[in-house]
Amino acid sequence: MEMQSLVLSKTPYGERHLICDLLYQNGTRKKAIFYGGRGGGKSSKPSKLELGHRLQHPKVTREKEGGLVSLSEWELTWNHNHIAGNHRAYFLLSFVCELLRSISDDYGEQSEDKLYNLLSNAVFFMEEDLVAKKFDANVHLGLFLVKLTYYSGIFPNLETCHFCGSALSLQNVEGFLANEGSFSCQCDSVTTREIIDGQKVLYSLYQLYGATTYRNRTQLTPVASNALKMALRYFLGQFHLSQESLKSYKFIF
Repeated sequence: MEMQSLVLSKTPYGERHLICDLLYQNGTRKKAIFYGGRGGGKSSKPSKLELGHRLQHPKVTREKEGGLVSLSEWELTWNHNHIAGNHRAYFLLSFVCELLRSISDDYGEQSEDKLYNLLSNAVFFMEEDLVAKKFDANVHLGLFLVKLTYYSGIFPNLETCHFCGSALSLQNVEGFLANEGSFSCQCDSVTTREIIDGQKVLYSLYQLYGATTYRNRTQLTPVASNALKMALRYFLGQFHLSQESLKSYKFIF
């Protein structure tokens, strides 16, 4: 049985080998050893294993000591050519891969394919925008964070006020309660102002980016960095993670 997977990380092993963290198409996450994966040799072949590259390989059920699987047969089915040449795009790719590694299930556990599809879309459309010279890192980060929040089942309630149940809109939203995953209107303005600032721009991010697909991303305008920081802080809090736990965070903000 053939499987598709995306490379989440790579670590040199010996002179010519690589250990890669893979996200399978069915949502399973595995560590695999690729003998000769670093390239080189007499012909000085370059490595085909880079973050975000898509591979096809047989399904491996037998694991080595330490949970590693060995992939002796594999094929590169899609790769990006422009991301590595743009520092903002490459830092963003590193960040989203690290974020997925931080929140994905333990090795060997089955999960849904939504994370795979999300990463696949994120990398594909980053590359497409770089080719068209229309890449905006904030738009891509905003889309990824909002979609990841939705797929993780922690998307905030945008419809009604947490306190009084009134309908919410960008005009009357007043506060965000991170612990509850909900917004409030002006009925409790004193309390909610003390909870978090910048709630309108955060509400707008969830509302506009949540309703937009990757294919329609060109309709979006970039959001302010503070909204992205708030969205990330909310997301990490739900998984009991901190910004300091992400090594690539400092390259994004």
